[in-house]
Amino acid sequence: MVPSTRAAIAVLDPRDGLPPARYALELRPGQLPNDVEVSVREALAEFEPEISPISPTDHGVLILRIGTRTLHGVTPARAFAAGYALAAEFGLRTAEPDLPTPFFPEVDPPPEGAPVEEAFRFPPGCWVDAESGLPDRWALDRLRVPEAWAFSQAQGRPARGLGVVIAQPDTGVIEHTELAGVARVGGFNVLGRDPDPTDPLDGQNPGHGTGTASVVVSPESLRVAGSAPTASHMPIRAITSVVLTSQVAVAEAIGHAIDHGAHVITMSLGGVPAAALERAVRRAVAADVIVLAAAGNCVRVVVWPARYEMCIAVAGTNSADRMWKGSCRGSAVDISAPGQNVLKANAARGGAVGQGQGTSFAVALTAGVAALWLAHHGRADLIAAARSRGETLQDMFRRLVRATARRPAGWDTLPAGRWHRGRARPARGRPGRRPRPRDGAAARSANRARVRGHWSGGRGGRPGGRRGPGARLAPVRAGTRRRAARRRAERTARGRAASGGHDARGERGARRCGREPATARPAGSRRRARARGGGAGS
Repeated sequence: MVPSTRAAIAVLDPRDGLPPARYALELRPGQLPNDVEVSVREALAEFEPEISPISPTDHGVLILRIGTRTLHGVTPARAFAAGYALAAEFGLRTAEPDLPTPFFPEVDPPPEGAPVEEAFRFPPGCWVDAESGLPDRWALDRLRVPEAWAFSQAQGRPARGLGVVIAQPDTGVIEHTELAGVARVGGFNVLGRDPDPTDPLDGQNPGHGTGTASVVVSPESLRVAGSAPTASHMPIRAITSVVLTSQVAVAEAIGHAIDHGAHVITMSLGGVPAAALERAVRRAVAADVIVLAAAGNCVRVVVWPARYEMCIAVAGTNSADRMWKGSCRGSAVDISAPGQNVLKANAARGGAVGQGQGTSFAVALTAGVAALWLAHHGRADLIAAARSRGETLQDMFRRLVRATARRPAGWDTLPAGRWHRGRARPARGRPGRRPRPRDGAAARSANRARVRGHWSGGRGGRPGGRRGPGARLAPVRAGTRRRAARRRAERTARGRAASGGHDARGERGARRCGREPATARPAGSRRRARARGGGAGS
């Protein structure tokens, strides 16, 4: 074994009763999992390694557990140094440490009287006061969920999400009065490697999984009604806190959901990107599972996994159809749903209920809407329809939910038929202007847009921001503008070749495409000919 590899692992902290260090080993094409496993076990024998596939159906990623070392309290530099050494030693594509990342801020709780979602202790200016006059089920009414229930029932179709399995990687759940009678299937604890997803309520946000579960699957007969109250629930304990999210554990949870028949996966969590996480989301989408994630809270930029293009990112709104002030926003947002002062089960208060804030609740509500859609139309029929259109079930749901979403007055909306991630934002600023982003998050979003596309006039695409109602961020797929210019140049060249003339616009378009124009006639000659009284063919 290369000494630097042994040294990099040896400097990790001794375990001393803490969870073992874990690494996600992504294999290169052609590598055999069994060969890699044998090599790792032999080379790391002194560290008591355990190695297994991330999922029984995905042997492209192996989970390495180092029995004598831990990553708790280890600096990211040391954790990643060991990962780089592992990847180099065994010829891996990546070796990612399962390192909890404090992507969201952790500050003192809000003053007395402000609702506190278990997901985060919000920074100043991110949370809002409680709204005592809100009806208990205002969020469902805003989404017209009761009307959807009634419509399915009147049509003789399965209603309220019946027969659909919703998987929920989170902190786990507890026995709560608002979850009484919920059908539970395939629960699992990724952290403890056992089938019990019970939340021990000892993390930084105890009961978070119980609160978000109530928003999606609580029976209609109780005070909190979920958006899909007859759907089956698959709780998966994958994190101890959404403030410190371990993306490798979330990837394992997604794999468990795929392998055990989940139809919808809702993730009220987020953090930094990880190769194992992206691979897991791609596998789920390829398996015709609808995957949704919270856009994030209080850091403005959309977090991962919601930020992945194949994942549906959900931002938060309030009872007045305005953006919740703590919602992350940007071109990566797909749709918005209620996320401010939504009634939920409160696991920390002895079975009570209370208002919660966060995109955690927005995505849970939207996951229930996905379950209603699958139940009403039949998942098999929807998959067949998606195949006939050459799209995935995920893409079909995203397309339809965006096309049929309400567009509140005062919000910019997306033009129909345009490929664009983002949904709507409250109108601000001066109409018709293209203001420059001033804050760091918006500037980074603009830079990404310039790589992917261009600024253009029209109607907008993201909640919040500092751009007027006449401007929008229009990310266009790479090469779209070049291909369009090439097509225009070719059409012009064909038309003018037939008449012996020339169009200067065709020449400019051809030059933008990096090739010579159709003729050698200099630009502007057509205008000069007309000035002399000649025609286009002069």
